[in-house]
Amino acid sequence: ECGARPAEPGEFTRRAFLNGKMDLSQAEAVCDFISASSQAGAKASLGQLAGKLKERVLSYQDRLTDALARVEAVVEYPEENLEEEVSEELLPVLKELQKGLLGLADTYRAGRIAKEGLRVAIAGKPNVGKSSLLNALAGMDRAIVADVPGTTRDTIEQGVDIGGIMIYLTDTAGIRSTSDEIEAQGVKRSENAINESKLAIFMLDGSGEITEEDHLAMRTLKKSKADLLVVLNKLDARERLSEKDVKKEFGVLPLRISAKTGAGIDELKQKLLKYAEQDKTAGELLITNERHVFALRRAAGEIGEAMEAMEQGIDMDCVTIDLNAAWASLGEITGKTVSEEIIDRIFTKFCLGK
Repeated sequence: ECGARPAEPGEFTRRAFLNGKMDLSQAEAVCDFISASSQAGAKASLGQLAGKLKERVLSYQDRLTDALARVEAVVEYPEENLEEEVSEELLPVLKELQKGLLGLADTYRAGRIAKEGLRVAIAGKPNVGKSSLLNALAGMDRAIVADVPGTTRDTIEQGVDIGGIMIYLTDTAGIRSTSDEIEAQGVKRSENAINESKLAIFMLDGSGEITEEDHLAMRTLKKSKADLLVVLNKLDARERLSEKDVKKEFGVLPLRISAKTGAGIDELKQKLLKYAEQDKTAGELLITNERHVFALRRAAGEIGEAMEAMEQGIDMDCVTIDLNAAWASLGEITGKTVSEEIIDRIFTKFCLGK
């Protein structure tokens, strides 16, 4: 009655951005921190909230400004014939700058996993121990386990925190040819889950021999875009299948485990964590936002066009255009050159208030 109303999504953060209290990358980090599902995601967003990305982008823009000043001098004083001298001076500088931009953009894989988690499908023929592995990694009886092949007929997902990163495990139905309509639907869902995963654990039964169903499962995995980690299960049982046998048959050396006793599970967790962090350098700034990646790569491309123009002796006015475009692309990260439409789109992702 007195005029109070609920805050709009991200309204307080948006006011802080518009009033110069924080840049756009810091504002987006607020949203990322609130929605973080793991310790790694929270740390990555806190680093950006503290202004690490802003500082890096501003340093890149400063170097571009210096380069622009040198190019502008060539344009303003053509009688001095400085084109060749300035090109030789700036080419290594711009090349190093481009390398830095692309290197930062490449941290997006690790940053996205830190923010959203890593999706891992556990796949193989029926009765190799996929559900037992899910339970062993989760530390709880999440999936029903039985000696009857085909017990799992639908996908089961469970999130597990490994080293501060959320690993979303999907237990899939055993892959095989079947006339059972319900089981066939389960196999189809398994294939979809594998296609949606970044990594697939291909499980083999170490107490048996390699069968056509194992080959069918492997062919299914190879059709997907998921990376592959091969695991040889049932270390506790009498060994009939060795690592050498698997290497000879599939060209990959497997990790031996026992989902039943827990042997090798810690080593498997370390492999999953290493895979998740393979693009991460200790203490490195991580890019977690797709918008930032596009801006960094676009800026790197525009710098590349400027370098190409210099190498081909094209008029320096064209070089100026490319370098200004690169500067503006970086400004989209901090909000200096971003449009109102993009700002509106960013803040609609916030929950109410904040």
